[in-house]
This record gives sequence, C-alpha cells and structure tokens, in this order.
Amino acid sequence: MAEGAFIIVRIVIYAAAIFWFLSYIGVNLEGALVGGAIGGVVIGFAVQSVVSNLLSGIMVSGGGFIKPGDAVLVYSWLFGQTITGRVEDVKVLHTRIRNALGQTFLIPNTALLGSSIYTSLGVGKNLSFTFSVVLPADIPADKLIERARNELDSIYGYGKGFTADIYLTSKTGNSNTYSVVMKFSDI
Repeated sequence: MAEGAFIIVRIVIYAAAIFWFLSYIGVNLEGALVGGAIGGVVIGFAVQSVVSNLLSGIMVSGGGFIKPGDAVLVYSWLFGQTITGRVEDVKVLHTRIRNALGQTFLIPNTALLGSSIYTSLGVGKNLSFTFSVVLPADIPADKLIERARNELDSIYGYGKGFTADIYLTSKTGNSNTYSVVMKFSDI
C-alpha cells in the first residue's frame, strides 16, 4: 500500500516539474491544460474498470478481511451461483478461490467488494455455516428436529468431520423459525 502512495507522490512531483519547465520555456499552459483535461477524460473512461479493480484490490489485500487459506462463501448476482471454497490467492485485480471439486474461480475484486455477499466460514479446521429455516407452525418442532438430525446423519454421518445443531429460535402464530448451525472440518 505504501508503494502505491509512493507512485502517486512521484507522479505529482514529475507533473509539477513538467509544468514548471513548460512555463519556463514559454509554452502556453492554458492550451496545454485544456488539451490535457480533454485527454484526461478520454483516458479516464478508457481505464476506469482497471483503476477500479486496482483500488478494490488494494482495499481487499490491505484490509485483510480475506486472506489465503480462509474458507468463504461468496454469492453475487454476477456469478449466478454461490461459490464456496478456500481462498488460494488475493491479487491486486482478482481473488482466486478453489472449491471442494477442485474448480478455481477468479473473482474480480470490484465484484467481491461491490456486489457480493461474503460470508467467512471460519479458520482452519473449525468451520461453520449458520442459516435459518421457516416452516409452518403445524409441524411439531421436536419431530422436525429429530427427522432433520437423522437425515443429516444418514447423508453425512456424524463423526466424519460434520455435525449440525438445530434450534427452534422463533415461534409465531403461523410459522416456526429454526436456526441450523452446520459445523465441519473441511470444505
């Protein structure tokens, strides 16, 4: 991040030196500034997405909210699917995530910061994901929780690095809300 600030300071110093030199040799700076402004607008439109990605990359890598090795869940309307995996690399322009099937996703940092829902699943071998389920109130809570645990046990098998805790968190007149906390050791 200090490198980026150093580059900006150098550009400002060089620009000041160039303007001083041009005024010293008698060049009309008004015309040069108008032409430079028009050229700057054209160049600005041309490099807008690159600069946006660079600034987002500085914020992602410098902010430290995503680090290589983190287990994450990322959803965005841009991707059309939820991406669950481990962060392999955080670069200036993109973040690379590998899912459990070995597929690699390169997510632009602008999409990661601007139009995504990011959920950290934990660190190391202690990963968890929490979600809510709303069901009609006529389904008995104890039967539902017992059935869900039996189904999860038959599919994933407790003791194989996966557990789930199911809680009745809210009861209204016509619906019950359950919180499910899935805990697993690896993606």
